[in-house]
Amino acid sequence: MAKYFVKVPMIIGERGSKADLNTPGGDKWLKKLNGEQQGLPYFGFFSAKGKVLGTAKRPDKDGKIGRNIGHPVRPPEVAYFMTLVRKAAPKMTDKEAKVLSDYLNNQKI
Repeated sequence: MAKYFVKVPMIIGERGSKADLNTPGGDKWLKKLNGEQQGLPYFGFFSAKGKVLGTAKRPDKDGKIGRNIGHPVRPPEVAYFMTLVRKAAPKMTDKEAKVLSDYLNNQKI
């Protein structure tokens, strides 16, 4: 993943004594990704120019934007995640994509 992506972790939604852990401006990024009230983890893929390429909301069977898949563990979630990965990293080889897909599909849950 590091070959093709820049990972930007953010802490969002902490309250009380942990509120100072929140990433400054993180709530604005979550809003840009339409991730409010979606639960965590939540992710988005961006182009190098900041265009949103996809988010953790997998479309349902009717093509409507569904709910947050969170960390992909079930086969349909992994398939959707891999679609986003391939969209965001079109130069990723099939062999590289298979390593990631196999890892996600073989997780112990």
